[in-house]
Amino acid sequence: MTLDQFLQTVESRIFSVGMHLWPNDTVTQMRDQADQLSEQLQERTATVGRCRESMRQARDRLTEKRKHEGFLVGRVETYVHVADQAQAWQHALELDELRQSIQQERDLLRHLDKAERDQRQHIQRLEQSLATLHEKLYLIP
Repeated sequence: MTLDQFLQTVESRIFSVGMHLWPNDTVTQMRDQADQLSEQLQERTATVGRCRESMRQARDRLTEKRKHEGFLVGRVETYVHVADQAQAWQHALELDELRQSIQQERDLLRHLDKAERDQRQHIQRLEQSLATLHEKLYLIP
């Protein structure tokens, strides 16, 4: 446990004790809840950014691998045509491994896309909760 985590734990426990001592302070509780929702919103937004960057990198790798796949297909065909079966076999094995790697990149892209969608949905729920809380908070006399 880092010092920051320790201090946050102590702070939250002291805050919790304060809430038990003064439970009727709903405005303070709503403001604290709004702060927590805002922090969660920032964290989720940062996560979406990281997902998008990971997706961009995966797409770039996929593009390069597809180019290399085209090159290897041509090499295999050339070696088959000139009857150099050892080289054709070697390139065909490399092509097979590359195609497996391409499939893994596609799977990763699907996973990252789903993760990003899930994060965006969570962000929408947080924004709705925060808006509702702000309405309650600022309509209280």
